[in-house]
Amino acid sequence: MFGRRGEMADVVDALLARTQGRTVRKDPPQEVPRASALLGDYRPGGYDEAVTPDGRVLPHYGWMFRTLERMGPRGMAAAESALRTEQRARGVTFGVAEPGQEERLFPLDLLPRIVTAEDWAGLTEGLTQRVRALELFVRDVYGQRRIIADGLIPASVVDNAPGHNREGEIVPEDVVRIAVGGIDLVRDAAENWLVLEDNLRVPSGIGYSIMSRRLIRSVMPDLEPPAGVVPLEDVPGRLRAALLSATEKGRAGSDEVALLSAGPSDSAFFEHQLLAEQMGVPVVTPRDLQVTEDGVYLVDIGARIRLSALYRRIDEAELMSSKGADLRPIGRALASAVSRGKVALLNALGNGVADDKLVYAYVPDMITYYLDEPVRLGSVATYPCVDPERREEVLDRLDELVLKPVDGYGGTGIVIGPHAQRSELTEVEKAIREEPARWVAQDMVALSTHPTFADGRLEPRAVDLRAFVFQSQCGGHPYLDVVPAALSRVAPAGSLIVNSSRGGGAKDTWILR
Repeated sequence: MFGRRGEMADVVDALLARTQGRTVRKDPPQEVPRASALLGDYRPGGYDEAVTPDGRVLPHYGWMFRTLERMGPRGMAAAESALRTEQRARGVTFGVAEPGQEERLFPLDLLPRIVTAEDWAGLTEGLTQRVRALELFVRDVYGQRRIIADGLIPASVVDNAPGHNREGEIVPEDVVRIAVGGIDLVRDAAENWLVLEDNLRVPSGIGYSIMSRRLIRSVMPDLEPPAGVVPLEDVPGRLRAALLSATEKGRAGSDEVALLSAGPSDSAFFEHQLLAEQMGVPVVTPRDLQVTEDGVYLVDIGARIRLSALYRRIDEAELMSSKGADLRPIGRALASAVSRGKVALLNALGNGVADDKLVYAYVPDMITYYLDEPVRLGSVATYPCVDPERREEVLDRLDELVLKPVDGYGGTGIVIGPHAQRSELTEVEKAIREEPARWVAQDMVALSTHPTFADGRLEPRAVDLRAFVFQSQCGGHPYLDVVPAALSRVAPAGSLIVNSSRGGGAKDTWILR
């Protein structure tokens, strides 16, 4: 019903050939006939990741839809119910509601998303280049500020960035600042991959990606990923290795690592616990730490353990105002320990200078300036409202653009011009005129969609992709590792905002070899 048996055999032969070093002739890919029971009412409005405009399943999704067709809507509904039950049993939550209310289950969809090997190879190249340039930018703006002196970025853009602070100046020059970068990507109507946002402070999602794979495998065993899907089992080990690399040269005198969290109040605390467990390291809060002239210690019952590296998953401002084990403010003491090389704090303090929505507009210039290379991964056209000429263009096109506050987080404050009411546009126009430096505008991007199981049927929902780049210090030189634990995020019906805080969900993401 979904295509010839030969199509699947071609895939298997190609995979075997790759492992055996031989070449297999590939016929032009054939589309797979539509799965009528599941896609009868499926109507993609633009580019869809799995289904053509006339309702036919793309070849690399054919075997998946064959399994889904056998399950049928009832079987999928039963799997969804089992998924929620297992999530509750495992405590897979995200976001802490108001006091007295329960945590929310991590909103995971049944259908995995597939990223082809060709796409992943191109993304790996572009992501590596982008994080290299961002690392050099953070070091530069807290050091010689060459990019400002040479006129590529106005000083006001850097100095007024919400994430710019003096703590960034105390990080030793030879320490990797971006140990974990989370880069958000989208696909537009022309099937191009574009970077939507950089997350260089405490990006979340690695642990949820790992758990998503386990959950989907558990509730839909017939949908077992084939041998051609890159496994995720080694990702925690790769993360731990990246963290430990910051302790080379005897900088801290030991190899003990801990994950630094705000604790159960953090919306991603489940992920903190999962990653720490998988890496074999403890989860600590500021109240567990003591800072002395000798270094940073985990104060445990009857023992003190010296820590050489802390994987920071706590907001910078919260960390700086927190109290340590001795009930004294720990922020300044910890920053001093970092400056003296007594502990590596990863991601580094001050990274936020490079990931706000205004600085984003200058990343292509950074790549050209620092690396002298052509930009390999595009960005969404961005208009800084602080620029008078751009501001007037934005104000003339409010109903065509996406308006974003520079310091917005989790999709808050975003106004999508074509979907906004006149009153919203009037309000955002007033805000831009009053504080133009707080706003940027971007061209509207028609996000790709992906089949998503909702209310007993498949619907096209907008998706993005958060990819993670680990950066290590190897032999005095940075080594970048684009790991396969990518997380696809899904917008609610009728929305383009994928953030969990705004009702979005997620998908297991299968990277093909």
